[in-house]
Amino acid sequence: MLITEGKATIDVPNAAKVSKDMPVFYNKAMKQNRDISISLLNTRGPMQIADPFGGTGIRSIRFSKELKSFKIIAANDKSQEAVSLMRKNCKLNKVSIPVSCEDANIFLLKSCGFDYIDIDPFGYPGRFLSAAAERISRQGILAVTATDTAALSGTFPDACIRKYWATPLRGECMHEIGLRILIRQCQMIAGQFEKSLIPLASYSSLHYMRTFLLVEKHARSIKPNFGMFGYCPKCLFRGATDKKECPNCGAKLSLAGPLWLGKLGDKATLQKMDEPLARQLAAETDDIGFYNLHRVCEAYHKDIPKMEVLMKNLRSAGFSASRTHFTPLGIKTDAPIKDFVKLIR
Repeated sequence: MLITEGKATIDVPNAAKVSKDMPVFYNKAMKQNRDISISLLNTRGPMQIADPFGGTGIRSIRFSKELKSFKIIAANDKSQEAVSLMRKNCKLNKVSIPVSCEDANIFLLKSCGFDYIDIDPFGYPGRFLSAAAERISRQGILAVTATDTAALSGTFPDACIRKYWATPLRGECMHEIGLRILIRQCQMIAGQFEKSLIPLASYSSLHYMRTFLLVEKHARSIKPNFGMFGYCPKCLFRGATDKKECPNCGAKLSLAGPLWLGKLGDKATLQKMDEPLARQLAAETDDIGFYNLHRVCEAYHKDIPKMEVLMKNLRSAGFSASRTHFTPLGIKTDAPIKDFVKLIR
């Protein structure tokens, strides 16, 4: 059936359910994923772009029709059926995009390199990161999507340890923790190729986690900002720490990590992007973790205040405060839990 997304009109499989068993994969719920990619790329100059998991061709075709400028867009899929449909859709949209039929790793390694590589497989992205890190150019952007959120958010902790080399955390902050674990793995792999990856934009939405990483030239010149995150189920303390006991109440902490402890995005880049989510990400503070207001009020037997009033109280007391895209009930702040509770009036 024909569908329209952005400026592209494409033929997609008429499937009752989105799954990896579709003859050619297409998920309309990932439109925002593609919207954000286009908005970010439009803040930069012309780039050589790689789409190793082309599917129906929707991403590459939208890039071709909606980017202000680009050098080349190269699309690929290991499925011959997908390649045939991609070529049909390119013709339908009157765009010229070279399309190949290779395993994503082979496609990347056979190339001379790209300024932008979009790793967006079904499930775990890890096995494609080495080839992507080797072929991404300096000052290029590596975009990575992970849809195996059950592992990253702590439902299957053993799977997360096995695949991402880190312990996840089940609880209010699980999606932020999972995102930071994903970023660290990308950075660890890129470091083998003397490249550092700095987050430009990172978020969690629906069934996936997504990060855009700027490639810096010398990995040795940038100290990896990795560490552990602690959560206290008793007093609700949370923050970067490698201590086993809660600094607030002395109870045993639940520890997650190692993970990325730096910023999840670049404010200047996010402010240039013409997307509501980007503006929301730009408004978030850079604090690690957040408080779920309803959870805190329940634990400390407090009436739930208005979000804006509480954030005003926090700022008046000298603390940072912002909403967070991870949950509508979350507040990001550098206030310790004792001060946070005192300021709930």
